Amino acid sequence: MRLALVQLHVGPPDLQTTWTERRSSVEDQLSQIRSQLDRIETTVAARGPPEPRSNAAQIHAVAPSPWTYPGSASSTTASPGSPESGFPYMKLQTSAFTGMAGLGDDYGNMVIRLEQDLPAATAPTSAMFVLQHAKVMSALQSFSDRIHPWYPILEARFSDCVSSFLANSLERGADGFLVLMVLASGTIVQEATHSVALEQRPDAMYLSAAMEMLHLVFLEQSLRSVQCLVAMSIHYYLLLKPLQAHDLAVLAIKKAQNLHLSGAIQRDKESMEHWTRVYRIVLLIEGELVVPLQLADSNAWESEDDIALPTGTDIWTFETDPQSPAMTPQKTRSDDVITYLLAEIAMRRMLRRNTTAITVTANGSVEYAPLVAKELEAQLEQWFSYLPEPLRFSREFDGIHEDTHMQISFLRTQYWACMVSFYWPSVVQVMESNRLADVTMNGCITYFRSYREFVN
Repeated sequence: MRLALVQLHVGPPDLQTTWTERRSSVEDQLSQIRSQLDRIETTVAARGPPEPRSNAAQIHAVAPSPWTYPGSASSTTASPGSPESGFPYMKLQTSAFTGMAGLGDDYGNMVIRLEQDLPAATAPTSAMFVLQHAKVMSALQSFSDRIHPWYPILEARFSDCVSSFLANSLERGADGFLVLMVLASGTIVQEATHSVALEQRPDAMYLSAAMEMLHLVFLEQSLRSVQCLVAMSIHYYLLLKPLQAHDLAVLAIKKAQNLHLSGAIQRDKESMEHWTRVYRIVLLIEGELVVPLQLADSNAWESEDDIALPTGTDIWTFETDPQSPAMTPQKTRSDDVITYLLAEIAMRRMLRRNTTAITVTANGSVEYAPLVAKELEAQLEQWFSYLPEPLRFSREFDGIHEDTHMQISFLRTQYWACMVSFYWPSVVQVMESNRLADVTMNGCITYFRSYREFVN
């Protein structure tokens, strides 16, 4: 998604005449925009004292995405070794942003401190480890309904893996570890509220048993061991322990990369397709952790383009025991699951790359680039056009959205995040130049409407 830089040009003389005639009207609009900026600047911009900038200031020719990993410098974001940009990018990590969102001014650090203060050991469990069939089925159902549509890491034969594990008296190994982690996560999400689950810890029995097998997962070099680490990362994500979830995700990424480089799975098409899906998912998990909490990333996204997109084949679907008629799960279709995953991968690509429409003039100053903004919006529109009906969301401004699934709300939020990034430079230009032209006025209008939808 590399974009050629475009220059802003001065309009013909007749436009200058039109500007003069509309001066009073424009000044009124400028005043209104400034009043809106005054209200959000203290809660969003979070800018320190401005540094003096000359017209010859050196600015990145390609603007990094404000939603990307901190410190990343890929060929699609910023050139390595380039000087720091003076452009005021909007960032999700600022205390003003998290405070405005109701998370507290020090949200990221607070979450990390809470985790560091807690003991690493799991809650104690009884010496007797007994799996009740009904509870196992309920936990599998909850995992299938609430977690797997977001992170479809399990293959179709996982049900056989569960049956074998239960039939062989909880045999130790990577298969058993994965079953226990799935059951542990399933018990968390089936509680009435997350706070109740974190207080009562229904997962403790499964997690303690899995920990006794963890060394086997670390030592094994297989796709199953990668799945185990991803499943464990998901579980600690649910436990609100992002540092441990992040470390496990990075470990899974490195183990998956080594597995791929060794050629151990490339000869088997089915294994390769499964590896692709698991690897893509763990990249998404890592991204969800490093951005808001400002953690170090694995830089795996630098070579993300070299990895194929996942297919909808061989995805696990929970099937009930026919002897348990009380259990009536709704199957999650593989095509629905993979459709969301592909949509999210494409969205994450856009958010990581150039999402700021600026250009550098001949004298080195930074200006809003409306043509770049329109091109970026056109690419976003193309992404939206490919969304299937089950994932479509309303783009009506100030509309009431009654989504049938949280995935739709998540995609909508990311959509407006892109729009906010595209048109933020128009607001910056008005602030710095104290002038309002037609092109910046249209950009500001789009920005404020998009920003309101994003915050909602």
